[in-house]
Amino acid sequence: MYQLTFNPLKEEDLLVVKEIYDYYIRHSTATFHTDPITIGELKEYIYLNHPRYRSYMILCDEVPAGFCYFTHFKKRQAYDRTAEVALYLRPEFCDKGIGPKALAFLEKEAKESGIKNLVALVTGNNFPSIKLFERNGYKKVAHFEREALHEHRWEEARTLAKKDWDLPALSRYQEALKMDPGNFEIMAEMAPLLAETGEKERAVLYYQLTIKKALEAGQREKAVALLAEAERKVEGITDFNFDSKERYALACAAEAKGYLELAENLYRRVVSEAKPALKELAFFRLGKVLQKEGRQPEARKVFQQFIEMFPESEWVSVAEKEISY
Repeated sequence: MYQLTFNPLKEEDLLVVKEIYDYYIRHSTATFHTDPITIGELKEYIYLNHPRYRSYMILCDEVPAGFCYFTHFKKRQAYDRTAEVALYLRPEFCDKGIGPKALAFLEKEAKESGIKNLVALVTGNNFPSIKLFERNGYKKVAHFEREALHEHRWEEARTLAKKDWDLPALSRYQEALKMDPGNFEIMAEMAPLLAETGEKERAVLYYQLTIKKALEAGQREKAVALLAEAERKVEGITDFNFDSKERYALACAAEAKGYLELAENLYRRVVSEAKPALKELAFFRLGKVLQKEGRQPEARKVFQQFIEMFPESEWVSVAEKEISY
C-alpha cells in the first residue's frame, strides 16, 4: 500500500510540473495545448501561495507522481464561487487509484476556500478522465462539438461540473439515519450540511438534539462546540429549546472555552428565566464574564445588583471585593 501526500506547489516544483504537462501535450489532447508551454504560462493559472486557489504536488511514497490544482474558472466577480479543477499524473502512476483520492482532496480544500462549484474541462476522447469525474459525482453540463482543432482534426470538448458537492454526502447521511434513527453522531455531521443547503429548521433540530445528548453524556465541551458551530452556520438563529439547567451548563462550558460573548448571552437568559438557586449562580458568573471581557463598569453594576437580590448568598463577600477593585 502506497503513502499519498499532497504538498503545496513551490517555485522549484514547476520544472516537474512542466515535464508532466508537456508529456500530455505531446501524447494526448488532454491539455487543449498543441505546443509545449513555458513556466511563465503555467503560472497564469497554476497559482503559488494564492489566498483562494491552490495547487499541489502529488507524492506517492515521497516520489512526485503528478500535480493537481483548482484555479479561477473565469476572471469575473460573478464566478468567484466557481473554480476549474484539474489533475495530471505521470503515466506510470495511472490506474493506481490516485485520481479519486486527489479529487477528494481538492474538493475538501476548495470547500475550505469558499468554492461552491467545481468545473472540469475534458476532451471528448479522454475517457479515463470522464470516467473519473463522473464516478465522483460530476455531471456533464456542456458538450462542444468541433470545438478544438488538434493536429488538423477537430476534437469535441465536455464540461463536467459538481455543484454544492455537500449534497451527495447529505444524501448518504440521510440514508444512514433511516437505518439508525437515533444515531446522534450522524445528526451532528448532517446539521452543518443542512444549514449550508438552506434547511434551517432541520439543522436547528439536529443541533439541538446532539447538544442535549452531549450534555446528558457529560460532554460539555463538545456540547458548547456544537452550539458555537450552530450559531456560525445557521443564519438568523435566535434560540434553541433548552431548559435553564442546560443553558447554565452550556454557559459554564462556553466561559471555560473562552467563548465569552456566547457565555454572556446564555447567563443572561438563565438570569431572566431560572428559579432563584440557578439564577443566583448565573447572575454571579455573568459579572465574572463581563470582567473577563474588560467591561468593568458593567461588571460592577451586575455585582451590585447581585448583592441586592441575594443578600444571603455565600458569594456576597466575593462580589463586594469585585466592586471595590
